[in-house]
Amino acid sequence: MDMGYSSTAIADFTVKAMIQVLQKSGPCPQNTSNGWTKGNRRYFYEIGRENRDGAITGTVVEILNNSSRNAGSFCVRADGRIVRWPTSTKQQRNDAEQQGQTEYNRCYCSP
Repeated sequence: MDMGYSSTAIADFTVKAMIQVLQKSGPCPQNTSNGWTKGNRRYFYEIGRENRDGAITGTVVEILNNSSRNAGSFCVRADGRIVRWPTSTKQQRNDAEQQGQTEYNRCYCSP
């Protein structure tokens, strides 16, 4: 996450995994760490305000020709569970949760 933004490690790993899953599902926009495409539409996410419980919330934005529009809000709970993420499928959310948990275990639970 950005410097100064606090969240749980597993929530952070899950957000990063969700972006990787979304970027693999379609042609990835060039030079972006927070963008993806679905069909012929381009999206990116913006982190919202810091949450006291360590969850990560924010907005998914659709890029239009000369502007952008809010596509909905996302929420990754402090325990790494994805409550909602516009443009994603249930399978993609499950995959990202699993990848986030795997990375968390690798970093914090390995001997």
